Amino acid sequence: MSSKINWLLQNTTPGSLVAQSWLTKHDISPSLAHRYEQSNWLHKLRSGIYVRTGREPDWHDAVLCLQNQLSVPVHLAGLTSLTYQGRAHYLQLTHKSVWLYVDDQAALPKWFKEFPGVDWLFCSNQKLSSLGEQYLTDIEIKGNRLKASVPELAAYELVNAVPEEIAFEHAAELFQGLVNLNPRKVVQSYFMPVVRCKRTAYICF
Repeated sequence: MSSKINWLLQNTTPGSLVAQSWLTKHDISPSLAHRYEQSNWLHKLRSGIYVRTGREPDWHDAVLCLQNQLSVPVHLAGLTSLTYQGRAHYLQLTHKSVWLYVDDQAALPKWFKEFPGVDWLFCSNQKLSSLGEQYLTDIEIKGNRLKASVPELAAYELVNAVPEEIAFEHAAELFQGLVNLNPRKVVQSYFMPVVRCKRTAYICF
């Protein structure tokens, strides 16, 4: 048991979201996870998902869990990606609206969509995966490394959200600061099918 709790402590940090399916892959059964909960190493958030005790989880912990533990094809998109790459003019400091690309075939867990304190804005595009990894980058948010759209793709996602999710004036102001974009990536993004951005629910599991 000591080796397994050591593994858990080495592979998570306080505030990490921990999926039971991921624990099971690493030989930590539901009954053992329950014992860790009783010992205050873990706190049960919802069915099948725990929080490593020591810090309240934030929205980026939820995204990291999808990317690294559940292998759901998601990444930070649009305004969120630009903001955390220093390309946005201002941050939303109160109510969070997080732009997230989600593959059309992906199923998001209920606990994720109902994660408190965040308003998910989901973007999707059936043919986006054909662009390849060169359209994704790693960004760091409070020690977590998350997949995100490169600025060229994020700008395209932003344009397709006008005017439903972002005002034309705000988008125009952002574009004034988007210098040094890669022309080839901009052109390829322009000829992509339209990216749909919406706040509606995806399939739950």
